[in-house]
Amino acid sequence: MLNDNHPEAPSFAAFSDERLMLEVQKGSHSAYEMVARRVAPMIFRVAFRVVRDQQVAEDVMQQVLLKLWQHAARFDVKRNVQLKSWLFRVTQHAALDALRRQTPNLSSEQSAEPEDQQALPDAQAMQQQLEEEVRRAMDALPERQKLALQLVHFEEVTHAELAQAMECSVKAAESLVIRARRKLHQLLKTSPAWDMMIGLVRE
Repeated sequence: MLNDNHPEAPSFAAFSDERLMLEVQKGSHSAYEMVARRVAPMIFRVAFRVVRDQQVAEDVMQQVLLKLWQHAARFDVKRNVQLKSWLFRVTQHAALDALRRQTPNLSSEQSAEPEDQQALPDAQAMQQQLEEEVRRAMDALPERQKLALQLVHFEEVTHAELAQAMECSVKAAESLVIRARRKLHQLLKTSPAWDMMIGLVRE
């Protein structure tokens, strides 16, 4: 195990995520803390877009970060897979599991939304309504199309990184994004919410 307090212990700030994972696999707590700080915001964002609940998303984030430490050896640096691509898949699966567990509680929470929104100023209420339309349209996409669109346009991954995350060819990844854009266009083109997404779906 690497002794993080040793005077010759490396400074990890300039290390890539993948290089850090090599150190984590050796048992370095300092490397783990560095990589966890880097990836935690991304993990939370991916989880939140699935579960739509801050506390649940934070729980998912903690679960994934724990797996990152406990199962670091499962990340194979030699396969030339980027850490964030690997974490996208782990987080997506964990978030979907959490969503299935919380589904029975959704109806009571959703029934309270209209009353809450009535108390908001009109402009803010309208903004929330449009955001809700966009969310419903995203949720209506097939799961792989939805994830592809989230990763490319919200997490700004490249098509090559998306292909790694989705375990498919780059051409197939590009096709997923194109189909997702077109489907989203069909769902939103008659709604004012379309204006919010025009930059996202532009071919």
